[in-house]
Amino acid sequence: MLESYGIISKLTTVKNPTANAIVERIQGILGEQLCTTIFTTDWSDDVDTLIQACAYALRATSPSNNPYSPAQLAFGCDMLFRQKVIIDWEWLKESRDKQSLQNNAKENRKRLEHEYKVGDKGLIILKPYERHNNPKISPMTYTSGPFTILAIYANGNVKLQCGVYTDIINIHRITPYHSREDIRRLRKA
Repeated sequence: MLESYGIISKLTTVKNPTANAIVERIQGILGEQLCTTIFTTDWSDDVDTLIQACAYALRATSPSNNPYSPAQLAFGCDMLFRQKVIIDWEWLKESRDKQSLQNNAKENRKRLEHEYKVGDKGLIILKPYERHNNPKISPMTYTSGPFTILAIYANGNVKLQCGVYTDIINIHRITPYHSREDIRRLRKA
């Protein structure tokens, strides 16, 4: 199907739902509608209507970060009132850039500055659901590792050697690993 539309498939990283934000939003709207719809005995027509209503809702609803709906951006016309909409593309670009800078500043506020290099060691920060499976008496319940960094990518991902396999994860999910000798050396200096 992707080839028939001329789309190049691009995989996302593991456990990074924000990379699939549009798909996640569509699935959320469909799930909400399925939970609240009462189907008749001939439910196939109801499902067709439901999918059309969800598609209309996605196209006609303006997101919280800009005043334009996806349909207005694509067609320059409002879906509800059939009016022409003049879109200020420069303002939209500037507001997205500003929001991106604010999000980066907020995310990096508590982050320690560290430049990873190939060959460094790092610990993977475990998510809460991953921590749940670890024993409570273990001192390493919040991280796993250390793992060796094999490659650093420009998109913020790193390739780690995790035992016998390699894994590509987001740089936000790792923290630098310092051995006891490294810590002693830093304290003496």
